[in-house]
Amino acid sequence: MDVGSPEPAVFEERGTAWVAYRCNNEDFPGPGSGADPAHPGFDGYCAVLRFTGVESLTLGPPEADRLHEHPLHDAGLEPYSFQVVEDSDEATDGETAHWIVTFRDETLEVIAEDADVLEARIDVNAPEQALFQVSR
Repeated sequence: MDVGSPEPAVFEERGTAWVAYRCNNEDFPGPGSGADPAHPGFDGYCAVLRFTGVESLTLGPPEADRLHEHPLHDAGLEPYSFQVVEDSDEATDGETAHWIVTFRDETLEVIAEDADVLEARIDVNAPEQALFQVSR
């Protein structure tokens, strides 16, 4: 994810949730590099995750700077990462799992049956555009 501005967007419908976020462009030449504005490192793109069999989904605090306040921080919760909580108290039925995605300004927690990367790279400028493309 783009750690500076991932701007996650969520769309949930009938037990399925799609989460899009801005990706880091590995070719970015860096601020003040003097690179041509047409340089491919300035291209924006997004990724989309899909969760199925969603029982609960929350997107909110804590942000990366306050992640130490999360109840799972001492168990190894890391900023700017995608994690599955093993033996979660939240996912107790054996059919679901507990995922946590820690963005810069908020944390996503999902209890669901399954998760997959629906699109690893969609050439759009905003996560909302990525959601629109995959939900059509």
